Amino acid sequence: MALPRKRQALSLREIVAVTVTAGASALDHRSAAARAARAARREARAVAVAGVADPRIDRVMVRKAVLNPAANAVAAAIGAAHRPPEAASMGASVLPIELHAGARIRAHVAREGFRFEDFPQVLGAAGGPKWLSLYGMDRVLAPRVRAAARSRGTPTDLIGASIGAWRFAAWAHDDPVAALDRLFEAYVDPTPFANPTASFDALFRHYLDAMFEDGGREQILECVPLKLHAIVAGFSARGPHLPRLGWAAVRNAVSRERFLRGLERIIVGARPLDAELASAWPHRHLALDADTLVPALLATAAVPGMLAPIRDLDPKVRAIDGGIVDYHFDGSPCAGRFTLYPHFRDTLTPGWFDKPWRARHRAAAEVDDLLVICPSPAFVAELPGARIPDRGDP
Repeated sequence: MALPRKRQALSLREIVAVTVTAGASALDHRSAAARAARAARREARAVAVAGVADPRIDRVMVRKAVLNPAANAVAAAIGAAHRPPEAASMGASVLPIELHAGARIRAHVAREGFRFEDFPQVLGAAGGPKWLSLYGMDRVLAPRVRAAARSRGTPTDLIGASIGAWRFAAWAHDDPVAALDRLFEAYVDPTPFANPTASFDALFRHYLDAMFEDGGREQILECVPLKLHAIVAGFSARGPHLPRLGWAAVRNAVSRERFLRGLERIIVGARPLDAELASAWPHRHLALDADTLVPALLATAAVPGMLAPIRDLDPKVRAIDGGIVDYHFDGSPCAGRFTLYPHFRDTLTPGWFDKPWRARHRAAAEVDDLLVICPSPAFVAELPGARIPDRGDP
């Protein structure tokens, strides 16, 4: 999980205030009239995202949804087109989110309508500060995904790498919105950066302790409707890991398959994933429990050169950032299961070393069982710098 460089609280708060794609932001310093207007827009967006749980939404309802403009994005999952013609006349600026659905999901929604109950797993990408663009969306989705799991009667698997796993740890709290708020407040607080000698290990533990306030550890482990799975990359504990990582990058330049043969994908999870998924997406399962929860969350965020590898999960393995092996995923974790993916964009980059290899990137809609919810281009264009936050921001 990459971190921003030393930053000023105001600039990050301003960024987050405009990057929450749905839900509330408590960071408004404007006049009372401006606050009221912003509150109305946030409510409209929250209602819009909540509306995707309504199976009655169809093209007719979208045409009538003048007060619910983001419902146009919901219609993207209903046909081959990602946006109905009506969206153009309503203006791009009112569409904070887009949905990009694979073929099987589009066909299913066309027959049955959209329900969160139909998605037994959710993916969370690595990306460090990019998660700030999903903070508001998480606040809206987490309670609804939990409610859907209870309604369905079977748990939903939350599979995340790096910051994706941290977000999902917050989702698995009894009050996920409060946990997300605590994580956010700790994450944007510049105070720890005032000490130039502070270690990243101490900083990351501070972030986790802030999120875990009020019994969070126990709540995650005891959560029945949501099951957390943290992805880590494992190297042999023999010898230094950075040279091994360098050779892994060289192998990745040849092929991703060769890269994957040089390390181990480990998933520290609340339960083993089903056999079909394990076959399509090879990994080793370790149990998530009181002894492995914190090490797993530290390991999945252990950016090489920033945080030392974690050896508390398996003494024979140096565990590092899960984004190294599964940065934004490649579709394999779907394995025939409908998968919800709140993401930063509508494309998938398999591993961290695949970023420069454009031929390995793919459109989310090419994955039959995947539904990506992401900020719309028009929304991103309104952000500072017309882009999603990254670790280069002050």
